[in-house]
Amino acid sequence: MAVESEEHALDRLRENDQDLSRAGESLARRDSSGAGPAALTLQRVGGPSGSAAGTVRLPRADDFRPPAEFREELSESMKERYPHSYERLIQDYFHHWSK
Repeated sequence: MAVESEEHALDRLRENDQDLSRAGESLARRDSSGAGPAALTLQRVGGPSGSAAGTVRLPRADDFRPPAEFREELSESMKERYPHSYERLIQDYFHHWSK
């Protein structure tokens, strides 16, 4: 019985891996064509784990703004002392996370 369950789980994992690969290929094609915001279309319906159908819009970097307290903490951290040789690296790091 346990072997059958493990084989079934392995089959499901393989199916999911194939689905994710196809979705990734689809997104890569959309990205390279400049077709606008990326979206993932869910097509599988039914099955023992439920169903999903529809389109999910994937967020862009502009869609997220870190909470004010996080941005403030980053700003305050930049005022702390650090080795001069790390200056550019630290500035780039904080600049990236504060966008």
